[in-house]
Amino acid sequence: MEESKRLFVAIKFKPNELYQDLVNQLRHRLRTDMISWIEPEMAHLTLKFFGQTPVARIESLESALLKSVQNQAPFEIKIDKVGAFGSSHSPKVIWMGMQDYTLVKKLHFDLINSIRQLGYYPDPGNFIPHITLGRVKKIMDKPWFWDSISLLQNREIQTALIDKIILYESILLKKGVKHNVVREFPFKVC
Repeated sequence: MEESKRLFVAIKFKPNELYQDLVNQLRHRLRTDMISWIEPEMAHLTLKFFGQTPVARIESLESALLKSVQNQAPFEIKIDKVGAFGSSHSPKVIWMGMQDYTLVKKLHFDLINSIRQLGYYPDPGNFIPHITLGRVKKIMDKPWFWDSISLLQNREIQTALIDKIILYESILLKKGVKHNVVREFPFKVC
């Protein structure tokens, strides 16, 4: 059987104190719900999940990722939105994101164009840049859940400089997931 690695490419940033405080507030308010929380130090914004990738293809993938950022200048993102994916009756993922994600969408578009030649295509549906905070398994009180989410709206949470993308290996363990850096792809310095 061919050796492979479970890969994804993402934007990484270091959560500030307010980000961590808001996550802790949510965790406290939703403590009776069954939610698998992501630790703040694991915070990232996935640009593309590749899944199991043969080791023999990784070098080609790295070349395509390098090409995708060759003309990319560093930019800032402003995390200022909290939400949940899924229906109002069945939320699935709690996330933080941005009102304006034009630059992240352009980065994603350039990345997809660079990897298309390798047989990778955009995921179905719209690309909505987000940082996963937790995966919802069961909600005890849906109105309380949505009130908790709405309490965190309309505030600037964090501004972060984005100056590279990172190819990660995602390793599934009994105690959770571990992300190992495979390679970093810095943006050009202007």
